Amino acid sequence: MTSPNDELWGCFLSEDVGEFSRLLPLCSQRDVNKKRGHERYTLLISACQRPTATSLPFISLLAQDLRVNVNATIQDGWTALSVACFGNFPEAVRILLGRADIDVTLATRATTTPWLVACSMGHHEVVRVLMQDPRVNVNDLKKSEFSGLCLGCQNGCLEVVRLLAADPRVNLNQPEKNGCTPFYVACQTQHAQEARILIDNPGVDLNRELGDGHTPLAIVCGFDAPDILEYWIASGRPVACATPIKVEITATLSPVGTWLAFLQSFGKPEVTPREIAERKGHLACLELLDGFRDNPRETRFACWRKLHLLGLAITYYH
Repeated sequence: MTSPNDELWGCFLSEDVGEFSRLLPLCSQRDVNKKRGHERYTLLISACQRPTATSLPFISLLAQDLRVNVNATIQDGWTALSVACFGNFPEAVRILLGRADIDVTLATRATTTPWLVACSMGHHEVVRVLMQDPRVNVNDLKKSEFSGLCLGCQNGCLEVVRLLAADPRVNLNQPEKNGCTPFYVACQTQHAQEARILIDNPGVDLNRELGDGHTPLAIVCGFDAPDILEYWIASGRPVACATPIKVEITATLSPVGTWLAFLQSFGKPEVTPREIAERKGHLACLELLDGFRDNPRETRFACWRKLHLLGLAITYYH
């Protein structure tokens, strides 16, 4: 004899919305939340996994039934909302957020919330829907090492970065748990377009140092990203050319901690970004920094250059 749950699944798989809507009120709470298969999917999670227009009526019917547990999880902790965010299904996300009892902070076993899933995948329409819900914390770092903006910069999700950078609620300088800011991450991954969006935003601290002394400029020079550096200089915003990196501090938190031996090879406690570019042979960055003397906002570099020229003159005439 076919169980009520089997009949519901049969209607869902055959896309028979009419019969599904007739059977749903007749089923028990246990039947509407029963999990099936190796992954232990509920009907709602399975419907959200299929980002098609034919799934929407089923999602709507299930979400409207308060007996359906919208926070049910499969084995690895994914919820219907997480699955819809992963599958770039903004219509389903909007329906699910209509439930007052949905928990938008539930994370997978990989400590990834629905918000971070959408940001990391670059699903900007889903991100836009989530941002409209006051229950979503756009700066949440409680369950992950990364913020949504950092993940967008890391993965090259241009539209996500554009959305978040324009939202006044987003902390543009919020560091990850390892200390990296979103701009630092954009420089490290050499995502020039994402870096440009942040450079154009006056709320972004472009010269913020990590705990081990690394700066975004040092990363740009070390990883050879002249396109980012050129745009940065042309923007007229401060470029801390003379800020040294203190190489005597062991880089245990920085993702570029492996540079320690390289930096110590200079034989002195501090090196500047220019020295890094010169030692690594990144000539484009070196040329940009050497032509930067006329920037009125960076007095330290101008002063350093004058002293350098004075030192050369004294050495020559001596």
